[in-house]
Amino acid sequence: MLTLATSALAESQSLLRSHWLPANNLLSLGFNPEDLDHDDQDRILMLDTGGRVDGDGFASLPALLEFGKCLEKVGLGVVDILSSMKEGFCKNPFEKRSYTPRCLIWISSYDIDINTDKTGSQMRKTKCYPYVVGLQYEMNWWKQPYLATGDSGERISIAPVADSILVTLGDIAQVWSNGRFKRVRSRPQPTSLPFDGCDGTGCISLTVLVTVPLDTVISPLLPSAGEGCVAGDADEDDGRRFHAFYLEEYAWRIYHERLPLKDLLLRYRS
Repeated sequence: MLTLATSALAESQSLLRSHWLPANNLLSLGFNPEDLDHDDQDRILMLDTGGRVDGDGFASLPALLEFGKCLEKVGLGVVDILSSMKEGFCKNPFEKRSYTPRCLIWISSYDIDINTDKTGSQMRKTKCYPYVVGLQYEMNWWKQPYLATGDSGERISIAPVADSILVTLGDIAQVWSNGRFKRVRSRPQPTSLPFDGCDGTGCISLTVLVTVPLDTVISPLLPSAGEGCVAGDADEDDGRRFHAFYLEEYAWRIYHERLPLKDLLLRYRS
C-alpha cells in the first residue's frame, strides 16, 4: 500500500501543477462558477472513481485510480461493519439499491499559512463534500498530530500512525444512525507542514470519501418491525432525530458557510 500511496501522491502533485484543470473543479459537485469561493487560494481537485475527470480521464492517473478503488473497498467494508452493529445503521444503506454509493478522491494543497494561528483560514481548508466514511492514508512524513472538529465543535487531536488509514465518520453517517454515531466535521488536518526545503506545492492531502450523489435525500435509517436495531430516543413519535433533507442543499451550505464552527446540521434536527 505504501508504494501505491506514494505513486498516487506523485500523480496528484503532477495534476496540481498542470493547467488543464481549474484551481477548484467543484462544478461536478453541483456548484455554479459564481458559487465557488475565490478567496481560498488553495487548490481543491475532486476526482470521481466511478466517472471521468476531464479529457482522458484516469488514463494518465492509474495509481491514483487504483488508490481510490482500494480505499473505496475499505470504506464500504466499514459501512458494512457499522450496519451489522446492534446500535449501528439499522440496515446496510448500500444494499438493495436503497442508496447509491459514490466515491470521491479529494485532493487539497496547502499554502504556508496553515502554520500560522489563523484559525478561520485553516478551518476553511477542511470543507468538503458531505460524506459517510472518510479515509486518509497516513504518509510517513507526517509527524505532528492532526486536528479535527468533533460533533459539538470541540477540537480533537489525533496522533498520526505512519502507513495506516485514518477512518472518520461524517455527517451522513450521523444522520443515517439517527444520532447514535457522532461525526467528525469535515476532514482532519495536520497542525503543521513537514519541512522538506520545498514550497507548499509538496504539501498535499489525499482523502477518499465514500458518499452519495448530490440529488440524494438524507434521512435516518429507522428499524422495521421485528428488527433488533436500536431506534434511539427522540421527542417525535417516530423516533427521528433528524428531518429528511436534500444533500445538494446541505452541501451548498457547507461550502458557503462563513462561520466554520457553526453546526449546519442543527436546522435539520428534530
